[in-house]
Amino acid sequence: MENLQLIQTKISSIKENTRFVKLAKAERLEYYTENSNKLENLPVGKIEKYDFKSEIFYTALNLEKIDYFKKHKYKLISGLERHAYAPELNKIYFRNNKIEIAVPTCNTIEEAVKYIVKNQNLEQIKSI
Repeated sequence: MENLQLIQTKISSIKENTRFVKLAKAERLEYYTENSNKLENLPVGKIEKYDFKSEIFYTALNLEKIDYFKKHKYKLISGLERHAYAPELNKIYFRNNKIEIAVPTCNTIEEAVKYIVKNQNLEQIKSI
């Protein structure tokens, strides 16, 4: 319980309060609370040295990319090409500009969107 409180204190001490940072803080606090039994085995020194701020900002950036994609690009998806025997060739297609993006091993549109969000920056997503 002591380690969980330390993590909660470190995350709460992050001053930035943009919309996505707030969401990221809540998401990561929920994650650590759900896994509190695993945290008790960690040495306090590792928790002290860990950079929670970068984790929060990374999560906030991904949340922002997902939000942008769902608001502006999701409706432009025209299909997902799947290859049963060569999943590394899977592609997602967009109506505008006839863009296709390789999404290896993704079998659903949701998986493909997550793959794109994870592997492209916000500017690349906006250019789709």
